[in-house]
Amino acid sequence: SGPAVGDVLADPASELAKLVKAQPDDRLLVEEVFLRILNRPSRPEEVAAVTGLMEAINADHESLVKELAAAEEAWKTEKVKREQARLEEIAAAKAALEAATAAYEPTRIDSEKKRAERIAAAVAAIEKHLADPEATVRHYEEQAAKMPAWRIVKPEKVFSRQGTTFETLPDGSVHVSGPQGNDATLEFFATVEPGKLTGLRLEAIPDPRLPGGGSGRAPDGSFVVTEVELMVAPASRPSDETTISLQKPQADFSADGFPIAQAADTDRSNPTRGWSVAPRQREVHWAVFELANVPDFSEPVRVHLRIPEFFKGGNHGLGRFRIALTTSAAPLPLGVTPRGAELAVIPREKRSAEEAAELAAIVAARDPLREKFSAELATAARPVPPDPNLVTLAADLASAEKPLADDPAVVRLRSDVATSAKQLADRRLTAIQDLAWALVNSPAFFFNH
Repeated sequence: SGPAVGDVLADPASELAKLVKAQPDDRLLVEEVFLRILNRPSRPEEVAAVTGLMEAINADHESLVKELAAAEEAWKTEKVKREQARLEEIAAAKAALEAATAAYEPTRIDSEKKRAERIAAAVAAIEKHLADPEATVRHYEEQAAKMPAWRIVKPEKVFSRQGTTFETLPDGSVHVSGPQGNDATLEFFATVEPGKLTGLRLEAIPDPRLPGGGSGRAPDGSFVVTEVELMVAPASRPSDETTISLQKPQADFSADGFPIAQAADTDRSNPTRGWSVAPRQREVHWAVFELANVPDFSEPVRVHLRIPEFFKGGNHGLGRFRIALTTSAAPLPLGVTPRGAELAVIPREKRSAEEAAELAAIVAARDPLREKFSAELATAARPVPPDPNLVTLAADLASAEKPLADDPAVVRLRSDVATSAKQLADRRLTAIQDLAWALVNSPAFFFNH
């Protein structure tokens, strides 16, 4: 027995259904079913029970129809009452919402006025700023002058066990190509002058050789830095490394869900975390870390930078990067674009025409004041949030306006009557299906089979 047997018996194209159609005599029909299933003829009382079941199907249907009619009549009266109550609830909800809306209107008008004023002020600030390019460059130069004294660190050796190719470029950056992997780790070694290091800067630089002209090696030119780890040692004893704590991480930009803090939390275990800059991977981005527990070396310092790149898929490594260190006192500001800072600190009279043009382009593209004013404009332009009370009242009205559902008991009875009507249309087949089900579940059936 079980669902499989039940499905066979209920199949309108089954041998049982064919037998019912072929044999019009009820007694002979019952006899044939007993012979096929139990391999014996039926008894008179068994035939009487089955024919009685056929008659009972008719009686059961009539009883269900009467029960449904009574329920429909009762529901008709009850539905009128509930519909009236529903309409009253709708009217009350509408009145409450209209009254609250009217009461809130002065507040809404005032909020919209203040929003318009903020937008106008932000637009005016941007226009004023853009109207004086010279002042913009001066401000950029002032910001650059306040930055720490970063020293670009050219590597003596860079490698990964994947056999990746690293090319050091004239500006001190490193271009990466070749194999990648799920457990790729970039190892960077360099020697710097004596002193107490206070900060590390990691710069991601777009390159036309990378996918989409981005700064990473993912198909879209992005990257995910799982972690940044720094070790230092005296140059005379390079194996005597001290692991440095990276603190107060900050970046000029981070992708949603991939903040720079995840690259300095010492957690390598999760391949879905790290620092990324998508969808702005075609721009220069940089991150700054303050260093703690750094020894004050009186001799050259051996620097060992390790960058695990464990993001799932194994193809989100850095494509071009540059490392800088500083001994300037903390706190270390994020500052302006590294290349822009390099140009801005060159006295104006000593800047070449090419350098001046490059600086102007950088300022135009990554002007911190313009970015600040633009952010203020975006904030000011946000719609005035709806009044929470009005939101609640509107939800109450929407709930009240939902159509009245029929009584579940009536719905169930309608379904029962529909099923019963189908059974009544072929009550002989229904009775014979019930008989067959009883016989295949009887001990005699299992004994014979």
